[in-house]
Amino acid sequence: MVKVEIGGGVIPRAGFINLDYKDHILVHHKVNFNTDRFPFEDDTVDEIYSNHCLEHLNKGYGGFLHCVEEMWRISKPNAYWYIRVPYFNSHHTMSNPFHTNNIFNEYTFHYFSDEHKTQLNSNVNVRKGSCFEYEFKATLKVEKIEYEFFDNYAYLSAHNDAKIATITHQYNNVVDNICYHIKAEKPDFWQKEIVRNRK
Repeated sequence: MVKVEIGGGVIPRAGFINLDYKDHILVHHKVNFNTDRFPFEDDTVDEIYSNHCLEHLNKGYGGFLHCVEEMWRISKPNAYWYIRVPYFNSHHTMSNPFHTNNIFNEYTFHYFSDEHKTQLNSNVNVRKGSCFEYEFKATLKVEKIEYEFFDNYAYLSAHNDAKIATITHQYNNVVDNICYHIKAEKPDFWQKEIVRNRK
């Protein structure tokens, strides 16, 4: 079973191949996540783990989107991803000069889907399927979201996602970190396109 950590740094997760942007004895492969091709063949990785890394990448295609596309490329169909990042509207997230994107909330990974419908019960209409509109090859299914609350809002852990989203979008400093449990989907039409492109 091939398991990869994105940005494990000097404290990598046991049992994972550690990709990081700098050289260290515990880093298996030095990778610039903004631009580099990851050192794996297509459809070879079973699991991907990333803890407080993606918020440091550049915005858009020259950063975060490139990294997601590479993570998807190396993933086997239905590979499991665990992504932990700072929630977008806490003061320490917005003020951190080393964060280059603060885009992470309930909706971020729902845009990487072939379903044009909302997956969350809220008054925010997520227009899904953006990856297809922009010819972006990474289709993902968010299976579960977990929140790490600041102490004053710990009681929210007993509420459903819709209630949490309502409060977190009205007030800052409710959620500290957000954790995504994601499945990398590989629809048949993407596979057919890969075959066509290789001919």
